[in-house]
Amino acid sequence: MFGHLVDEDTVQVTNAFPVPPSGFIYSYLVSFVAGLWVLARLLTQWRLDTARGLVRRPDGPTLAGLRRRLGGDDDA
Repeated sequence: MFGHLVDEDTVQVTNAFPVPPSGFIYSYLVSFVAGLWVLARLLTQWRLDTARGLVRRPDGPTLAGLRRRLGGDDDA
């Protein structure tokens, strides 16, 4: 959307395009999945310490640990 400010509460639109409802559903779905991913990362790699606040877990998951569990080698 593009427009000009007429007064402090009004914008006169000179160019706009409609967004279909599926565009909003897609954006909400992508945001929800991203939020779940961030929450999973917080819960698996960080912990709340009463003295220092949010600190990284020393034994958090790593890519090398995942490779070992899946039976791969570390040379890849």
